[in-house]
Amino acid sequence: MELEKQGLGFSLKTVLRGHTNEIYQLDWATNPQLLASPSSDGTIRIWNPLEGRIQTVLADQMQIVYSASWSPDSKRLVSVSNDGLLRIWNVASGTVQQRIETNEKSLTYAVWSPLGDRIATAPHHHSVWLWDAESGEVRLKLTEHTDAVSSLAWSPDSRILASGGHDTAIVLWDTVSGKCLRKLEGHQGRIYTLAFSPDGKTLVSGSEDKTIRVWEIETSKQRFLIEAHTRAVHGVAYSPDGTLLASKSADNTTRLWRTDTWETFAFLETTRNTPSSHLGGITFHPTQSMLALPCEEDTVVQIWELDTKSLLSKPTVTPAVRYTNAKVVLVGDTGVGKSALTLVLTGNRYQETESTHSRQVHVLDSQTIRVSSNVEEIHEVLLWDLAGQPGYRLIHQLHLHEVTVALVVFDARNEVDPFSGVLHWVRALRQAQQFNRNGKSQPMKIYLVAARVDRGGIGITQGRIKQMMDTFKLDGYFETSAREGFRIDDVRKAVLKAIDWDALPKVSSSHLFKAIKEYLDSESDAGHQLSGVDDLYFGFLRTIGAPEASDEVRAQFDTCIGLLESKGLIKRLSFGDMVLLKPEMLDSYASALVNAARNEPDGMGVISEEDARSGNFAVPQGERLKNRERENILLIATIETLLRHEIALRTPAAEGTYLVFPSQITRDMTNPPELDGPSVVFQFEGPIANIYAMLVVRLSRSGFFKLKETWRNVATFAPLIGGTCGISLENLGEGQAKLSVFFDRTTTEYSRIQFEEFINTHLYKHALPDTLKREVMLVCPECGYHVPQDVLHKRKARKDESMPCPICTTLLIFPDVKKLSVTQTLDVVSGMDKNANTYRDLATASAIVNGKTELGEFDVFMCHNNQNKAEVIRIATKLKEKGIRPWLDEWELRPGLPWQRLLEQQIENIKSVAIFVGKNGIGPWQDLELGAFIREFIKRSMPVIPVILPDCQQPPALPIFLTSMTWVDFRKESPDPFEHLIWGITGKRE
Repeated sequence: MELEKQGLGFSLKTVLRGHTNEIYQLDWATNPQLLASPSSDGTIRIWNPLEGRIQTVLADQMQIVYSASWSPDSKRLVSVSNDGLLRIWNVASGTVQQRIETNEKSLTYAVWSPLGDRIATAPHHHSVWLWDAESGEVRLKLTEHTDAVSSLAWSPDSRILASGGHDTAIVLWDTVSGKCLRKLEGHQGRIYTLAFSPDGKTLVSGSEDKTIRVWEIETSKQRFLIEAHTRAVHGVAYSPDGTLLASKSADNTTRLWRTDTWETFAFLETTRNTPSSHLGGITFHPTQSMLALPCEEDTVVQIWELDTKSLLSKPTVTPAVRYTNAKVVLVGDTGVGKSALTLVLTGNRYQETESTHSRQVHVLDSQTIRVSSNVEEIHEVLLWDLAGQPGYRLIHQLHLHEVTVALVVFDARNEVDPFSGVLHWVRALRQAQQFNRNGKSQPMKIYLVAARVDRGGIGITQGRIKQMMDTFKLDGYFETSAREGFRIDDVRKAVLKAIDWDALPKVSSSHLFKAIKEYLDSESDAGHQLSGVDDLYFGFLRTIGAPEASDEVRAQFDTCIGLLESKGLIKRLSFGDMVLLKPEMLDSYASALVNAARNEPDGMGVISEEDARSGNFAVPQGERLKNRERENILLIATIETLLRHEIALRTPAAEGTYLVFPSQITRDMTNPPELDGPSVVFQFEGPIANIYAMLVVRLSRSGFFKLKETWRNVATFAPLIGGTCGISLENLGEGQAKLSVFFDRTTTEYSRIQFEEFINTHLYKHALPDTLKREVMLVCPECGYHVPQDVLHKRKARKDESMPCPICTTLLIFPDVKKLSVTQTLDVVSGMDKNANTYRDLATASAIVNGKTELGEFDVFMCHNNQNKAEVIRIATKLKEKGIRPWLDEWELRPGLPWQRLLEQQIENIKSVAIFVGKNGIGPWQDLELGAFIREFIKRSMPVIPVILPDCQQPPALPIFLTSMTWVDFRKESPDPFEHLIWGITGKRE
């Protein structure tokens, strides 16, 4: 490890050697003479780090030990390994006190609580389990994540447990009740590491998205977004006094930050990380400024002594710039005057405008503030003008998150319904504002704005306006005229005053971030809409004052693109290394597809995927890309977006594949199916079209219910075990709706409860909080008689739990009583949710592969011998399901053509090569022509991944040109070989 010259104040105290394979999560005990290092060599080594010697080696027939955590008294240690056992060790004797079977071979985390009474483990599918540290019994199962949990951290007082997941969310748990306190969202990749500050007031997270984020626990606010690492962040740790933070990354650096300004003042360079480095943590001495971290391919531990006083007195490594933007949205029905308001608010002269299509983003204000001699802060206010046509609402709902100020505009001239659209937008904004069900809302100010008051005054009484303001707790009201400039300055000043810059997350980066952002802005202003990342990078290098080309500059350029995308300012496509500099264009195409589906002559709400991909639908004038090749790419990206957000459903048919938009079906139900009256009626508020579309899509993908028929706001489904279930939406207008649930008489009670509970869970997640009401009906399963609600209420008031049907005398058990006996269906609902996510991911992966096909792009060349063809095809098929396009001769070669010539033509478009070795142990490199191609890949510095197939008896010796490559071994269960293959191909952990 080399220390940068700026890093004076460091000294390497000792190096701990002994492990024969990579080290995972280090843990320093409260007794500073004890440090635990779990390893994939199957041991846990207990060190005296101050003296640099081994104390003891803990072994118990383990292959891989992922995690080890000390009890507060430093006498016991808990560990998890790939055999699924939770072990509690007596460290003094070196023996196992308890072996607890978890039935989870994927467990990678075990963390002892600071109070010592509980142990947290993960992942249990998508859950975290809390164990009693004495009895070894499970006390709580914490379920909120939608994907595997990949990091854990206890607050210093043990009252809060933080968990980070592959779903990019951080969940804070009340460790007594097991309730989700709040969900922290903002990362764009998996959460690999978490750390509480010593005072418990702050949580720091590190992610696959290359960023470190700083969260305030009391308010749930993200205070800082720190960009400095150029690859995933694998470990973060606070110094015992809380003045320093250390962060370890896959970019082969460990950085030190001062926590008062979040500036880097030193960093250490390490040798390359291993494929499992995301499991490797760093740790500080419990009372002193000493840091332990894995080095040398994560097989040794280095102990660094830090002189905190000296370090904090020195200047930062590089000058810093902080960037933050406030998102202001202008919403309302079409034709109310939003576009004219946008013009004058942004300092332009008034002129008559056409109705806006999609969205337009303008800079309302920009200020640069000098925070210190070494730090400047950019405050930028962006005004988003969102089109109000019904076809655009479905898409714009996706952009209402992280809004700081909203201007809800209505037309003062409208005498029939002046508040048309206002209630819809207010409810949609409130729904998007919710941080999570149990957490706190993001701050947002909502102002009501009357437009065009110069044309006849206000067609509504002040009393109604006040009632609207009070009912929805709006923050202000303005009567304006864009033509006359009336009160425009007042609105602008109110918007700027409403922004609490301290409450908004800040991107902390180098001055390179500012230069890259300005360059991308200039490219967008010049009319460049869709550009390759390489073209943008080399264009940036040609600008005045740009740095010299280097791997470091390229990595920072890619990181900056990711940060700007997280702010919604650009969009990097999932294929082709392309960047959409005007992401509003994707909205235009998405909304045009929604409109095309709604206008389908038969009212089926569909468009063929072929028409969608070929652009065979109407797009507003002036919004269509003129470059046909670029448009083809954008069309595929648009389809992917619609599938990912579950606005559309991809459905195969005899004549081809269709995109179905459930919320745009307009055909009326002429021959309704024979279903009993509603068994449950839900009433809720929020973005109705989005909620309904997503519900239909997810039910059809649940694996338990198959979509049968659809009509306007009605859909029926077939359960796996017979019968028919149905939903009917009654749109009450302005963001309010009723959803009725129906069944036929052959539907089993079990299927009914599954169906109802899935719908209830979906509405609870996506409707405006505190608006969901559920009214359960009582229907006789024999004759279909509906018990009137007043009768049901009176019988319940008498404490009755059942009653005979007045028609056929069948005993009817009241709904609340029935539910008590079927709580196990909640696990099924969770499974349905998981299936829906899987099918959604498959659909989006298909769109991504289509995009790569359009561009002639391949992720990996599948280099193999013919004897291994079947297994290689199986792996290639699984890769396609992850959005990875393999080059496989079976799929790419036209019969009768030599493969060599085609591969020579396409090698420029292939990003990596996987070399498969099977049962016969013969490597493909032994074929002269294949060997030549492999050498060409190595010459081009492309990833080359040797792969051992399951039936390989003995891996062959690698040729000299492959000896430095790491095998992916499909004979082993852990670490998951398929995930490692994806990691090798894409550079991202699966």
